[in-house]
Amino acid sequence: MMAFRTKIYIPSFYHARGVVRMVNYFDKSANKVKVSAADTESRDRPFTLPPGEFRPKQSLGQNFLSDQNYVNKIVNALVDDSPEGKRVIELGPGAGALSRVLFAKYPKMTAIEIDQRAVAFLQDKLSGLHVVHQDVLQVNWSQLASTLGGRVSVIGNLPYYITSQILFCLADSHTAVKQAVVTMQLEVAERVVAKPRTKAYGILSVVFQLYTTPSLNFKIPPSVFFPQPKVDSALVTLDFTKPHPALSSVKPLHLRRVLLAAFQKRRKMLRQSLKDLLLTEHLTLPDHWTTLRPEDLTPSDFLKLTADLFGTQPLSPSSTSTSTLRSSTSVKLSSLSRIKRLNNENNIESNVLKEIENEREEENEMEERQREIEEKEREKYVTEIVWRKALHKQIDIGTSVSGKRKKNDKGTE
Repeated sequence: MMAFRTKIYIPSFYHARGVVRMVNYFDKSANKVKVSAADTESRDRPFTLPPGEFRPKQSLGQNFLSDQNYVNKIVNALVDDSPEGKRVIELGPGAGALSRVLFAKYPKMTAIEIDQRAVAFLQDKLSGLHVVHQDVLQVNWSQLASTLGGRVSVIGNLPYYITSQILFCLADSHTAVKQAVVTMQLEVAERVVAKPRTKAYGILSVVFQLYTTPSLNFKIPPSVFFPQPKVDSALVTLDFTKPHPALSSVKPLHLRRVLLAAFQKRRKMLRQSLKDLLLTEHLTLPDHWTTLRPEDLTPSDFLKLTADLFGTQPLSPSSTSTSTLRSSTSVKLSSLSRIKRLNNENNIESNVLKEIENEREEENEMEERQREIEEKEREKYVTEIVWRKALHKQIDIGTSVSGKRKKNDKGTE
C-alpha cells in the first residue's frame, strides 16, 4: 500500500506579525474611509427638513431637490460676474438645496420665496442670506434690476403649474434680465427649444426664441426630487442678452395676438386661422401668407407677418439698448388707457396659457386614439392567429380521423 503524506503549513512568527499589521492597516483605512464619507455626507447633502413641520405643499407645487450631484450641476450652469453675486436671484428656494451652494458662491445673492415656512427655515439655516417673502409673479424686474445696478441672473427650481407664467413675466421684462437658469417639466423644455414643423413647436417656441437664446442643458429624473413627480424634468438656460434684432419693430401685444390666433388652429392655413383677427381688426392678409400654416413659419417669419398686418413701429435707442431698464409700464399714459392696456395684456397672456393647455389636451387625445387603433389592430391580429391555429388543428384532426377510418376499413376487409 502506498502511504500519503499530508503537509501542514504552520505560519512563522514573522508571517503572523505581517498579517496582523496588514489587518490593522486595512482597519485603519476603513475607519478613515468611513469618517471621510460621513464628513462628506454631512457637508455635501441638502438640509434635512424638520419632521412634521415642513412638508412640501402640493398647492405650491413644491418638489424639493434631494440629490447633491444634480444640485451642483444646476449651480455650475449659472455664471454671474456681478460683485459677490449681488445680481443673482433665486426663485422659490424652498428647503434651500440650491441656496446652500449658491450662497457659498454668491454671498450677496437674493432669494424670493412665497412660503413663510421656507423663509423662516432659510433664515435659520443660512444666516446672512437675503430672503424676500413675495410672490414671484408680482416681482417688478425692472425696478429690481435698477436697484441692483444691472440686469439680473435668475436661477431656480420652478413649480410646474406656474412655469409658463414665470417665463412670460421674464419675457415681458427681458431688458432687465440677463439670463435664467431654471428647471421645468421636460415637455415644456422641449416646447421652448422646438424647431418649426415639429410636434412640440408652438407659442412657447416662438416667443422664447425671439426674446432669448434657449438651450436645454440636461434631463433630470424624478428620483432626485422629494416628493417624486410623475414626469421627467430638464434644466434650461435662457440667454436674454441676444434677442432677435427685429423684435422691437413690432408691438409685443400685436405679436401675441397673431401667435394666439395662428396656433389656435395650427393645422389650418393662415387665411383660415387668422380669419377672426382679420375681421375684428379690419386687416388684410397678403397673398404670400395665405397658404402657409403656423407650424411652417419660423420665429422671424412671425415678426414679418405681424409687421405686414399691423405695421412696424420706429426703433428708438431706448427700446433696443440693453442698458435701459425701463419697462413698458413706465410710459406716461392716462390712468384709464393704462388700465385698459394692462387688462388686454393679461387677457392675451391667459389666452396664450389656455392655448398651450388646449394643445396638450389635443395631443393627448390624438395619442389616445392612436393607442386605441393600435390595440384594435393587435386584437384583430391575435384573433386571426387564434383562428388560424384552430383551423389548422381541425384540419389535422380531420386528416387523422380520416386516416384511422381508412385503416379500419382495410382491416374489416
